[in-house]
Amino acid sequence: MGEGFGTNSEDIDVDDLCAKLKIAQQEGISKIRLTGGEPLIAKGTIDVMKFLDTQTDMEYALATNGSMIHKYIEDLSSLKRLDLRISLDAVEKNMFASICGVSERMYDRTMNSIRETAKRGILNRLAMVVTEENLGQVESLLDLTSELGINLKLFDMYSTTCNKGQWGSLYTPLERARNQVKKRSKHARQITYTRFFGIPSLEYELKNSSHTVRIKDSTSGTRYHDDFCDSCSSLPCQEGLYTIFYSSDKQLIPCRLSPVYLDASHPKMFQIGLRYLIDVFQDSYHENKFWEVHK
Repeated sequence: MGEGFGTNSEDIDVDDLCAKLKIAQQEGISKIRLTGGEPLIAKGTIDVMKFLDTQTDMEYALATNGSMIHKYIEDLSSLKRLDLRISLDAVEKNMFASICGVSERMYDRTMNSIRETAKRGILNRLAMVVTEENLGQVESLLDLTSELGINLKLFDMYSTTCNKGQWGSLYTPLERARNQVKKRSKHARQITYTRFFGIPSLEYELKNSSHTVRIKDSTSGTRYHDDFCDSCSSLPCQEGLYTIFYSSDKQLIPCRLSPVYLDASHPKMFQIGLRYLIDVFQDSYHENKFWEVHK
């Protein structure tokens, strides 16, 4: 599974990235996610998605906060295979503005984009990181996704070097959110690929609907590898190895918390690094290191 390139507002070397995407496909990568930061800030993102849509067989997704979709709504609508995912921290306007640190005007823009892309049939799902602050919004989010006929994904909050001071007060177990989902669902299934990468996840199929709620709960443990994890200053972490990152400055990264960056500035170096990381991921092991410490 590959992950996207975007981390900031740098212009993308579109030709170079598209050549590397072809290599990724040849090496067996079947899923690409363009993310960030906000990927639509970077010039060239639309061109890369058009390439993925017409020149590869890989599944690809755009993960965005929705703030810039209004600028590209026609371009996004023209993509036949786009998997669009929008992050939403709260359904209620004042809470959204408070959590995101933005104006209420931005809330209106984001919600309008969510409704318009759902109407056009290009929005696949909303995603929320559930915290003590927004736990009370889960029911409203379930109502919204049911109304729009789209999927939902819920995460618990991960402790990183950037939020360690806040994590202790904001983290909340997903059990209360899960119970709300269970009341609306008929059954759950294991997501197949997450048995082998990252955190094992469950997907709940909603009653009277073909839409789903996926729950990614870090208390299920994750996957690690001695080459990177044993010497990492972030160990024990909740995330572990779940996707291979390719950054806007042309580096391959095994994990967003990792201090290890592999130079992938040229296509051949990209191919060598990618092959190595694929082997690492396939050789990773499952454990619950973080929650063994934070019980």
